[in-house]
Amino acid sequence: VSIRQGPSEPYDSFIEKLQAAISREIVHDMAQKEVLLKLAFQNDNDDCRHILQSLVTSGVHDLAQYLQACRSVSTVTYNMENLANVLVAAQGRRPGNCFNCGKPGHFKAQCRAPGGGGASAQSSGTRPRTICPRCKKGFHWLIFQKHAQDGGARPVSPGFRIL
Repeated sequence: VSIRQGPSEPYDSFIEKLQAAISREIVHDMAQKEVLLKLAFQNDNDDCRHILQSLVTSGVHDLAQYLQACRSVSTVTYNMENLANVLVAAQGRRPGNCFNCGKPGHFKAQCRAPGGGGASAQSSGTRPRTICPRCKKGFHWLIFQKHAQDGGARPVSPGFRIL
């Protein structure tokens, strides 16, 4: 019998199709029941197999309990519970170590140690000690230059930076 449960097929309709196919092939009632239990576990989809694995390993071999266990598979509630479990596991992971100071819990962009990216020179309020080499008008960083022309009234090219 090559009947497999589809990924979104309810478990009870899969069992009905499997029962009909087995009853056509096997005459003896006890053999039908044994084959049905075996194929109900082997040919189900991954979600049902994951749920039924605990029942099979604990020694439960009852079709009614299989149906009860797989009743909620592929429902919105089941999918949301799986998503919530994955998100909780992902949030529990700690970030890696900082490439600047080597301490865990943050990365270089958030590092407060010298050389980190936690606070750039412009945002921390420090100013350069010399006037701007482009406009010759103020003590500001060249990368934050707002003028469209340099000090000699020549247009500034977009990728041009004097350090």
